[in-house]
Amino acid sequence: MVCIVTCLIIYLSSSVEKLAVPFVIVSLMLGIINHFLQQKIKRIASNNPYAQGFSIIGFVFPIISLITLIGFLPDTHQWALAIQVIGFSALGLFIVSIYQNRAPR
Repeated sequence: MVCIVTCLIIYLSSSVEKLAVPFVIVSLMLGIINHFLQQKIKRIASNNPYAQGFSIIGFVFPIISLITLIGFLPDTHQWALAIQVIGFSALGLFIVSIYQNRAPR
């Protein structure tokens, strides 16, 4: 249901202005990287002296990368393009998470 709502929000914001293909690809890759980064951080043992630093990196990296990507967007209708960037990043995260957690046949 969340994926459908995200696609609907992307569709509605794309009626204002469409996001360029390179931005879509980078946004999807950010979502995928975010998923794998979170998976690696979960595997780090709690007694590891660097566990706290990795958890901070796992929280800050996606936010900084999205803000940086939004900064490169054109100025016209930047709010609609930013919504699409966030939506495509979320879709990348959702797709990988759903695929990894599905039951094997």
